[in-house]
Amino acid sequence: MNAFRATLVVLLVASSAAHAVAPVAVAAPDVRAKPWATETNARVASIGGRLLAANGPYPCVCSFRFEVVEGAAAFAYSLGDGSIVLSRAMVAAAESDHELAAVVAHEIAHVALRHSKRRDDFLLQQARWPSADGAALFKALLWQIERKADALGVRILANAEYDPMALARSLRTLATPMHPTEARELIARADLAEAIASAIRSMGGAF
Repeated sequence: MNAFRATLVVLLVASSAAHAVAPVAVAAPDVRAKPWATETNARVASIGGRLLAANGPYPCVCSFRFEVVEGAAAFAYSLGDGSIVLSRAMVAAAESDHELAAVVAHEIAHVALRHSKRRDDFLLQQARWPSADGAALFKALLWQIERKADALGVRILANAEYDPMALARSLRTLATPMHPTEARELIARADLAEAIASAIRSMGGAF
C-alpha cells in the first residue's frame, strides 16, 4: 500500500446526514484525572454558544459539541456531526478569548460548509479509482477548504461581536514555530483572513 492509499485508510470517516441544530453540548470530563477540564471545557463551550447564537441556522448538523483534550501540540478539528475538538495546547496558545473564538469559529465554518463530507467523498473516490496525482489533488482540496473556512470564520466572529482580526493573529501565532513551508501557508491564510476582516470593519461590523 502506497503512502497516499495509507492516508486514505487513516482519514476516511463517516459523514453525518443533514438535520436541524440541537442545543450546544459540553463534554463531560473526568475532573479527577483532569482538574483543568471542567473550567476549560466550559470556557470553550461558552464561546462556541455565543458564536452559534449570532449565526446560523446550520441545517447540516444534528448538534454542536465542544471538547478540550490533552495534547502537547496545538490542534483543533471538527467532524460532520458538529463535534469540535481542541487540544489543551491550542487553548493555551490563544492570547485572548477573541483568538480562542477564532479557532472555534473556523471549525464551526468547516461543519457549516460540510467540509468533512467533501473530504470523505474525495477519499472514497480515490480509494475506488486511484489516480497518480491523488496526493496533489488532496493537498489542493485541503488548501481550498481551509481558505473557505477562514473566510466564513471571520464572518462568524464579526457577527458574534468578536474581533474579526483575531483569526489572522491566531494563524500567525501558530505559524511561528513551524517549518518555513508550512508557515508560509498559514501566513498566506492569515493575509486573506485579515483582508476579509478589514472589509468587514470598513462596512461597520458584520455582514
